[in-house]
Amino acid sequence: LRLTSVCDLSAERREVAAREWSIRAHARQEEMLDDPDVGLVVVGTPPSAHLNPVLAALHAGKHVVCEKPFAVSLDEADRMIDAAALRNLALTVYQSRRWDPDYIAMREVLRSGRIGEPFYMESFIGGHDHPCDLWHSHEPISGGTIYDWGSHYFDWILQLFPDSVRTITAQAHKRVWHDVTNADQVRVDMTFAGGAQAMFLQSDLAAARKPKWYLLGTQGAVTGEWADEPVPSDFPSRVKVFRPDREELLILPPREENAFYRNLADHFAWGEPLAVTAEEARRTVAVMAAATESIARGGAQLSVDI
Repeated sequence: LRLTSVCDLSAERREVAAREWSIRAHARQEEMLDDPDVGLVVVGTPPSAHLNPVLAALHAGKHVVCEKPFAVSLDEADRMIDAAALRNLALTVYQSRRWDPDYIAMREVLRSGRIGEPFYMESFIGGHDHPCDLWHSHEPISGGTIYDWGSHYFDWILQLFPDSVRTITAQAHKRVWHDVTNADQVRVDMTFAGGAQAMFLQSDLAAARKPKWYLLGTQGAVTGEWADEPVPSDFPSRVKVFRPDREELLILPPREENAFYRNLADHFAWGEPLAVTAEEARRTVAVMAAATESIARGGAQLSVDI
């Protein structure tokens, strides 16, 4: 893979890209999409602005990587998937945290059967801090709090629990940070076809943090304890495995740098299956969309088949 050009509305950023990377910098996406040297487009716009550039790139015959969250509605996700399928083009989503060392360690414990059948999971991200600025905290652009870290956490959960999701219930609080439009806290509860349960909590009102992960199996458990750092989400958690007679702190594997793009390059070169399919990303969008609907309906439990 070789970077050939960028497109940005900011003249300052275009100037920096052209100078530091010695590439073409475009103010309009049509100029870049007309370039025959461009075969793959990475769309890194804010979530509410994914649809149009993705469709434009696909209509121009380019393969596409879309930033997470894939979309802020199922209709948008379906339109992008259909456009890629119609033209036999690759469409994938940058779910970069599938390669986080702590997640990989937890996933391998589950796959090994060391804790038996997983049936209950709690997950958490947050602290007691002002939400980040810019568009991340503005619901019309971000999609809302659920679409931020939720796009990573639900991707993890759906990888760990392959059964279809059957119910979703969600609640939100708006109590402190009134200068932003995202909720201060959201909680989403899911049940799966086999009876397993999973919960996701994101809070900017959490003076005491819960573990990143608390996962129970029929023969043991796994926890992810936050690193003792000023911004713990920037660091892998400490992953422990518990059995009735012992506990073990896992040694995490090193992070595979650029793993997403290594897979993408090998997909084009050798036909390696995409690590993140658009259909998988659509499931994550479906969960987030249902959770958003549940909040709008006062925390109603929704029956779904995701």
